[in-house]
Amino acid sequence: MISKRLQGVSLLLALALMMSGCGRAAAPPPPSYPSINVYVEEPSSLASLPLTVAQKLGLYANQHIRVKWVSQPKNASLWVETAGTRYPIVGLVAQKPDAVLVAPRSDPHFRLRSLNHMPVAYSSGVTPWIPIITAIFKAHHVVPSNLDALSIGQMTAVWRDYELPWAIVTLSEWQVLQKEDPKTSVLAWIGGATGPIPAMVIAGKSPLALPFVSAVNLALWYINTSSARVITSLVQTPTIPSTREAKLIRLSQKYQMWPVTVMLPRSLYQRQINLLGVQSLWPSYDLAVNPMVANQAINRLPE
Repeated sequence: MISKRLQGVSLLLALALMMSGCGRAAAPPPPSYPSINVYVEEPSSLASLPLTVAQKLGLYANQHIRVKWVSQPKNASLWVETAGTRYPIVGLVAQKPDAVLVAPRSDPHFRLRSLNHMPVAYSSGVTPWIPIITAIFKAHHVVPSNLDALSIGQMTAVWRDYELPWAIVTLSEWQVLQKEDPKTSVLAWIGGATGPIPAMVIAGKSPLALPFVSAVNLALWYINTSSARVITSLVQTPTIPSTREAKLIRLSQKYQMWPVTVMLPRSLYQRQINLLGVQSLWPSYDLAVNPMVANQAINRLPE
């Protein structure tokens, strides 16, 4: 049954690729399809790649919806963001934050404890995950003297003068810093220090939640069964060389940034609650998560 279902998914995705011009942006769906407004907290992050893959493959149109990406949360019907802000949570997009600690030079002897009582700069791109990063520091008995936010432009300016010993950035921003200094290296994958957590989720109540989550679920299957080179050819942006983009996707696959399906297990939700120490502030899994939408999305895969 599983092999037949996977064959059905493969056929569906192959047809989607054909309809989208073998990797070119899909033609807009017919206007008769209902539209849903979706807000993405950090659209430039690799964590939101499944949304882009779904769009490039025409999977939203395949589910008979049009997606309108809105820049203001108040205008959305569904939100894709870090867990703990809106409920109910109906799907999982990323299970590890897109956050790495980089330095101008590699250091094989580096330990996270080296940051204790030291200033640490972070880019605006990792802002949604700062509560998680702070909790990770606390779990490793690390208390930075300062946590300073810088735009990637500000960080780049001081990076070329070696004024920062290290910084927390997204994977894409790491490559921006590498352009300034090719020896810039990743010291630690901060987001991978906890095990899987609901780093980016789909939340909200909408009659179109099921087709949207179903499209993202198919995109996750595509990401987890395709090579970084194939994914890059689908989503490549003109401003980033394909080899560099493929490297980022390959690293993200290695560190299992994306889950296999949209289902948010109870264990992941509870792990984040324990990590953040918000047992009395966050609702329980049964109140916060609606697993029926993810279950139905998974069951909509072709037999």
